[in-house]
Amino acid sequence: MKPVLPFKRLNVRHQQFSEKRDIYPESLEILYEDEALIAVNKPACLPMHANLDPQRGHLIGILESQLVKRDGNSGYIGVHQRLDWGTSGVVIFTRCKAANASIAQQFSAHSLIKVYLALAHGRLWSGKGVKKVAVPLGSPQRRGGRVQLNSPGAVAAVTLFKVLQGSGSAALIEAQLETGRKHQVRAHLFSVGVHLYGDQLYGGQMHTLAQRPMLHSSRITLRHPFTERELTISAPMPSDMQMLARHLGLTDIDKIV
Repeated sequence: MKPVLPFKRLNVRHQQFSEKRDIYPESLEILYEDEALIAVNKPACLPMHANLDPQRGHLIGILESQLVKRDGNSGYIGVHQRLDWGTSGVVIFTRCKAANASIAQQFSAHSLIKVYLALAHGRLWSGKGVKKVAVPLGSPQRRGGRVQLNSPGAVAAVTLFKVLQGSGSAALIEAQLETGRKHQVRAHLFSVGVHLYGDQLYGGQMHTLAQRPMLHSSRITLRHPFTERELTISAPMPSDMQMLARHLGLTDIDKIV
């Protein structure tokens, strides 16, 4: 996957905007910060970037405003990572251009360790070991659709799954990404007959406690761009996932959050 270039603001105007207005946070939880990096805990249902609707909140805009209020200016914010609209958890940005090369190389070479937590249901595999799914992923056939599995032009994608706790057909699953493809966790679970709660696109059951795909970027381990020391940044499981897990009888959740 090609590294995402540092963020540049685009001023775009359009006459038609969505009538729906969501409530967005005024500030973000900062998980880590130094002269090279800043990591935040992305709330679920918050887009990463701006779109044609100037009233729609987005992660980068909120972070910029938060830094302006705190420091008087936002400073440099380099984007190297994206999470889907519905996914919560750790997002890392660079704070200076000198950090870009190292972080971009680590994302491109897939040398970072990216771990997600998922609440899912379906045909769970037996045993407590790691299940490796290596299904190439292509592009969606339509905007907003599923990514295609094993389609012409699909690129290699590898995910390591582990069931942390199961209750009937429901489970809390840990997913470690060896690559970084669009919808990778969702598509790879779908390929083995497992689905995220709240993920209608990939066959997931809807639930009053699952108003979005139940997927959380739990932690990222990387090499610091300046010191080269190993750095692990974690985000606690959000409250909506905790409530659903307990409702499903996944009581071991208290050992994880």
